[in-house]
Amino acid sequence: MLGLAAACVCAGCVYEREVSRRHPLAGLPGVKSATPETSRGWQGADPTYVPEDQLVVEQPGGQRTLVARSARHLMIHIYTTLRDGDEELFTEQVLSSITRGEYQARGLDAREAFRTLRGQSEDVVALFNLMPSGEKTPGVHWRTIDRTRDGRPIVRVSLGSNVPGMRWNFMDMVMESGNWRLRWFGRE
Repeated sequence: MLGLAAACVCAGCVYEREVSRRHPLAGLPGVKSATPETSRGWQGADPTYVPEDQLVVEQPGGQRTLVARSARHLMIHIYTTLRDGDEELFTEQVLSSITRGEYQARGLDAREAFRTLRGQSEDVVALFNLMPSGEKTPGVHWRTIDRTRDGRPIVRVSLGSNVPGMRWNFMDMVMESGNWRLRWFGRE
């Protein structure tokens, strides 16, 4: 090994690659190691990152488009549409087409989903308070629970079963047109 590069000579070919080293506790204050750290850290970009001021895109004519690349973004849209009483925006851009279809199959207007959740908004807020960063909240589980007919995953973001006294401990969501949409809430 030569410094940061390892080399192998085989029949006239030279292969080099950069080798990095990072102590498991590196980054914590006061941690010292006998070997130098050579890691440059995470170099990738988070594909779910959207600045919070860009979660609602104003279109010409005043129409709004909601951006929900993560569970947290979806939670923000659920909360704000319920808070603002925006039944139309909730029904069209927050609620999944699967859930809208289920309401319609039962002979109900899909706006009933909004009215139901608005009446249970304290339960929505209680759940969201326990997972403020959505799927990135420590202890929150993210798993695929089913698939749509066209193969898109239906994902559950769950607190687990150790949450007594809560109406719900999970939120199900599905990706539609590049954004997460609400499937519904429940308890495991």
